[in-house]
Amino acid sequence: MQRGHGFGSFLSGLFRSAWPLIQTGAKALGKQVLRTGLQIANDVAEGRKFKESSLSRIPEGIKAFASSNAFNTQSGSGGRKKRRKRATRKSGKRVKKDIFDEL
Repeated sequence: MQRGHGFGSFLSGLFRSAWPLIQTGAKALGKQVLRTGLQIANDVAEGRKFKESSLSRIPEGIKAFASSNAFNTQSGSGGRKKRRKRATRKSGKRVKKDIFDEL
């Protein structure tokens, strides 16, 4: 009989929180692979050998992917909001009052 939710529920929570990062990274990687493939295809169409072109273009693509901001998940066009400073009270002497002060 199993007690508790097990180790799988712990891993699924981690996976659920990491999934958006994995998606953005996979999209960026796919776009870079397409760009590199198109560059290789253009080189082959111009008469270069496939092996020569791929040996030069693949490292370029890896460097471009590594230097890109592929994992930057922050986006938006709004500016930063200015914080208002709170009005500070002047700290004076506080006088304790009790029920006999008014007599």
